[in-house]
Amino acid sequence: MNWGYLVVMSGFIMYTLFYGVLYNYNLLNIEFKHHFNASATRTALPGSIAIMSSGVSASVVTYIYQVIGHRKTICIGVALSSLGLLATSFLHDIQVVCITYGVMFGLGCAFMHLPFVGVTSCYFKGRYLTRVLCFQFVGASVGLSLAPCIEWLYRRYSWRVALRIIAVLLTVIGLPCTAVATGNRSQEEEHINEDSKDTKTVVEKSRKQTSSLFRYMTLMRTFNYIISMPAFLLMSVSVAFSYISLGIYLENASLNTSSISLILSLMGAGDIVGRLSISFGSMHVPLSLTVQYILVIITTAGFTVAIPFSTTRASLIAVLTGLGMTRGILFAAVVSAAIDVAPTALSAEGLAMMYVFFGTGTFLAPYVTDNIYDKTGSYKLGIFVCVGTYILAAALFTIGHIYKRYTNRSNMHNELIETKFESVPMDETTEQPV
Repeated sequence: MNWGYLVVMSGFIMYTLFYGVLYNYNLLNIEFKHHFNASATRTALPGSIAIMSSGVSASVVTYIYQVIGHRKTICIGVALSSLGLLATSFLHDIQVVCITYGVMFGLGCAFMHLPFVGVTSCYFKGRYLTRVLCFQFVGASVGLSLAPCIEWLYRRYSWRVALRIIAVLLTVIGLPCTAVATGNRSQEEEHINEDSKDTKTVVEKSRKQTSSLFRYMTLMRTFNYIISMPAFLLMSVSVAFSYISLGIYLENASLNTSSISLILSLMGAGDIVGRLSISFGSMHVPLSLTVQYILVIITTAGFTVAIPFSTTRASLIAVLTGLGMTRGILFAAVVSAAIDVAPTALSAEGLAMMYVFFGTGTFLAPYVTDNIYDKTGSYKLGIFVCVGTYILAAALFTIGHIYKRYTNRSNMHNELIETKFESVPMDETTEQPV
C-alpha cells in the first residue's frame, strides 16, 4: 500500500507537468500567432490535434500497455512528449507543428495518462481507487494554475527556448516517476481472484460469444447511445475553445500576456474546485449523474454567454473563474456520464466511443470558433455558437435520459406482468389458471 501512495504521487506530478503544458495551449497559441503570422484557425490546430490525440488513442494505448506493461508504455509517452516539444522548437512551418506538437506531444500525454490509471488500480480498489485517481487528475488542474510560470518562460527566453526547457524537464522529472510506475503482479492476481467464479464464467462466456465488432455494432443500434454521442461532440467543441483560443480573445480585449496568464491560472483554481466538488459531492445530490451533468452543461453555457458582456477586468475574472469550475466538473464527470448513457454490458465500448466523439469535436473546434474570428475579426459570434452547442448538447442528453427512464420503466412493467402470470397455478390438462 505504501508503494501505491508513491505511485499516486508520481502520477500527480506527471499530470501536473504534461497536462499543464497541454491545457495551457492558450499561451502558446498567442506566441504561434505572432511568430508564424498565420490565421487563428491554423495556429489553433496544433492544440486541438494534441487534445484530440490524447483522447482518441485511448483504446490503442490501453491495448499496448496491456501487452508491454505500464512502465515501458509510460517511457514511450515521456519520449514522444519530449521529442515532440523539442522538434517543435526548431520548426518554421505551422503545418509541421501540427505533427510534432499535435500528434507527437498529444500521443505522449495519452501514453502517460492511461498506464498510470492502470498501475494505480493495481494498488487500490473501490472508493479508495476513485479518491486516489481524483487526486491524480487534480494534477492537471494544478498544471493549469502554473500558467504564469509558463508565460514567464515564454517572455524571458522566447517560446522556442522555453519549449526546449520544458522538454528537458519532462524527461528529467518524468523518467524517475516512470520508474515508480510498476504494477504488483501478485496484487493484480489477488484482485482478479476476489471476483466470484460465476462472474468470471459469465464474462469469459460473453467474450467467446460476442466479437468486439459485434459489441460496437450493438452499441450503435442503441437509441439512447446514438442520441447522446453527438452531445459529447458538440460539448467538446465549446470546451476546446477555452483551452485553445481563449487567450487570443483576451488579447483582443486589450489584456497583456501577464494578465492573461493570471486569468488562466484562476481558471485552473476553479477547475480544481470543480473536479473535487463533483468527485466527492455528486453522491450526496438527490439527482442522477446524467441530470447533474445536464445542469452543469447549462450552467457552463450561462458563464460562456456572459463572456462578451464582461467589459471590466473584475467581471471577466469572475465569469472565467466560474467557467473554469464548471469546465472542471464537465471533464471530471465525462467518463461517468459516458458509462451512464451506454448499456451496462457495453460500458467499456461506450467509454471508448466517447473518447472518439470528444476528440473529434476538439479537432473541429478551430474550424468553428477560430474560423469565424478569421472571417469577422471577432470571437463574439463564435462564443455564441459555443453557447448554442452547449444548449443543444444538454437537449440531446435530456432526450436520451428521458428515453432511458421510459425504457427502464417499460422493462420493469413487463417483468412484473411476466412474474404475475408465472406465479398463477395452471391446470396441466386444460392449460387454464386454476
